[in-house]
Amino acid sequence: MDSFSLDSKIEIEDNIIIKKFKNSFIIVVKNTPKKIVFTPDEYLIYNELRKGLTLREAMVHLYRTNQGQLHEDHCVKLTENFLEKIVDNYFLKSQKPHQEERIEKILKKIHINITSDCNIRCKHCYMSAGVVEKKFLDIAKIISFVESINISRVEREIVISGGEPLLVNDLPLLINKLGRLGFSTALFTNGTLMTEGFISSCYKNISSVQVSLEAATEYSFDSIRGKGSFKKLISGIEIIKSFNLHLILAFTLCKTTFNDLAENILHLLNSIDYENISIRINSELDKEGNATKNPDIFFTDSIKAHESGAMIINMILEKGFQIQKNTEQNTLFNNCGIGASINIYPDGSVHPCSEAISELSLDITHSPESILNKFDEINTETSIHRIEKCSKCEIRYICGAGCRVKNMKENGSFIIPQCNEHKVFENIYRDALL
Repeated sequence: MDSFSLDSKIEIEDNIIIKKFKNSFIIVVKNTPKKIVFTPDEYLIYNELRKGLTLREAMVHLYRTNQGQLHEDHCVKLTENFLEKIVDNYFLKSQKPHQEERIEKILKKIHINITSDCNIRCKHCYMSAGVVEKKFLDIAKIISFVESINISRVEREIVISGGEPLLVNDLPLLINKLGRLGFSTALFTNGTLMTEGFISSCYKNISSVQVSLEAATEYSFDSIRGKGSFKKLISGIEIIKSFNLHLILAFTLCKTTFNDLAENILHLLNSIDYENISIRINSELDKEGNATKNPDIFFTDSIKAHESGAMIINMILEKGFQIQKNTEQNTLFNNCGIGASINIYPDGSVHPCSEAISELSLDITHSPESILNKFDEINTETSIHRIEKCSKCEIRYICGAGCRVKNMKENGSFIIPQCNEHKVFENIYRDALL
C-alpha cells in the first residue's frame, strides 16, 4: 500500500455493470475495455471505496464484517491484494483507456504453416495433420513473398509451424534465408524429429523453439501422441538446450491427461533443468479435426478447464517458472484482430487470421503489398464502428463483436455478431482465472 495513503479516498471506476458469477463479482466499466473479477471480500472493499470512504475506513469495515473470522494481518493482506488488482486491471479513474493503433500502423505477424503433414497422429489435433492430404508449401514462393514485402509493415519474427515443419527437408535453407532478409524464426514443433545437425545448421536465425505437450510422463504423453514419442521429445529438448535457444513448453490441457500434469509437471520442469525456458498453458481444445473423434479428451465445460489451468499455473509460478500470458489491457480495440497477421497455409492460400475461410483467401503469388492493403481494408470494414448492433452496446469494447470468421460461418456475415451477454461475462471470469 506504499503508493496509497490510508486516509485518502481512492478514485475508482463506478460507471459500471455488475454481475455475480459463482462466488465472484464481475465488474465492467461501461463503454470501455475495463473489466475485473472480485472475491466477496474484495467486492466489499470496492463498495466502501465507491461510497467515498477512505482506505482506512474500508479496511475497518472489512475487519468488522468478518470479525471473529478474519485476523487483522489477513485483513491488511487482503487490502494490499485488492489495491494491486485494481492497479493491474486499470480500475483507477486516472488510468484512461487508450485507442488501438490504426490497422495501417500495426506491424503484421507472419505465420507460415509450411506443411499439413506430421509424423505424429495426436488424438486432439484440430487440423488432422498427417491424416489430411499432405501438402508442402513451396519454399521458393515463401522466399519470393518475403523478399518482396515492405519490411517496415511487418514484425521481424516469423512463425513457422505445421503440421510438423521438420518434415520439410529444406527448412534450414528457408530459416537462414529469412535471417539474411532480416527476420528471425519462431519454430513451432512437436520436438520428436529434432537433431543436432538441423539445429547447428540454422540456430543463429532461430529466436525460439516451441514444443507442444499434453502430459508430463511417458505413459500419459504416449497415450496421446503414440509410443516412443516422449523419449524422442526429451531428446529433442536436450538438443535445443545445448544451443541455448529459448525453449517454450506449450501445454494443452486434456481431460484424459490432466491429472498426470497436475501431479508431475513440476517434476518434468525440474528434470529439464533449463533457465532459458517459458511455459504456455492452453486450457481449451478446438473441437475440430481429430478431436471430434475423441470426445473423451475434452473437459466437460470451459470453466472447469480454466480452473484446472489456473491450478497448474499457480503451482508453476510458485516455483519461479515464467508463464507466457497476453497482458495487453485497457485498449479500445475496434476489432477481433482480423487483418493484423498474415497466415500462409500449405496450399499457398493467405488469410488475415488463423481461422482460415475461403471468402477471405488470397494467394501467396499475389504481391505482399496488395495483401497487406486488402487485410487493412478487411479490418476497417469489419470494425465495431461499422456494426449497427454494437453502436449503443455498453460492453462493445469487452466483447469486440466476436470473431469475424465465426460470425460469417454462423450468421452469414462478418458484421452480424452472435450477442450473448452471459457468455461475455462467463469469458471474463474464465480469463481472469489464468
